Amino acid sequence: MPRKARQKSVSGIYHVMLRGINKQDIFFDEDDYMCMVKVLADAPTRKDPMGKVVAKDDCTIFAYCVLPNHVHILIKEGKRNISEMMKKIEDRYVFFYNKKYERTGHLFQDRFRSEPVDEIRYFHQLLRYIHRNPVKALLCSKPEEYPYSSWCEYIDKRLFPFQVADIEETYKSIDPEHLVEWVNMDVDDDCLDMDKEKFVLNDRQAFEILSEISDTSNIEEFKQLSADTQIEFLRIAIDKGISLRQASRLSTLSYSKLHRTFNKVNQGV
Repeated sequence: MPRKARQKSVSGIYHVMLRGINKQDIFFDEDDYMCMVKVLADAPTRKDPMGKVVAKDDCTIFAYCVLPNHVHILIKEGKRNISEMMKKIEDRYVFFYNKKYERTGHLFQDRFRSEPVDEIRYFHQLLRYIHRNPVKALLCSKPEEYPYSSWCEYIDKRLFPFQVADIEETYKSIDPEHLVEWVNMDVDDDCLDMDKEKFVLNDRQAFEILSEISDTSNIEEFKQLSADTQIEFLRIAIDKGISLRQASRLSTLSYSKLHRTFNKVNQGV
């Protein structure tokens, strides 16, 4: 069955989401996060094989937020279209990640998800939504406390290595004195979300899936299976919606062990 065509944006602006394969974490330490920040900083610029800058307007990035297993980007097409830009961004981070963690193969899940942004009201809504993601994920209590989003750049330009595009133009309709207050508003912005279409399973529901796959009646019975057998059943269960951390809690295998194992499986080695 052919996959659904990507919806085109009249304005050229998109809200884009990248997620780690199998919903796995793909950012583990500051170097990982800052590598992606640098990739985004360099995204508008193109260089020739000798390192000379030949273009500075491949795209415009208005906002981003890098979280443990996914990234939100508010981006506008320039000389390159959205698919070309996202391939460039993905490839550069995958090169860094695979070299650092001594792996090969895919890192991001399927193709990136996107939605067109053709109304200024929705554009503003997305700016708040993207910057509030770390609060929603319980990684901080306020957007300004999270170091890996463009909100730091909006409120203190000294903290990040590049200037988010057109800050003043973006917020010309918002009183600067109320900017922080506006982003800290706890509202339910109805935006395309990584997990909005997915039902979040609790551990009991996760084991019901695992039990059906493995034909075991309780967690202890499942844990008596060999490690290789557990891994095979867990791989199927993850495809059906359980998280990698749930897989670890329901088995005798650590999160890091499962992460390394599924990386190898995805590489076909």
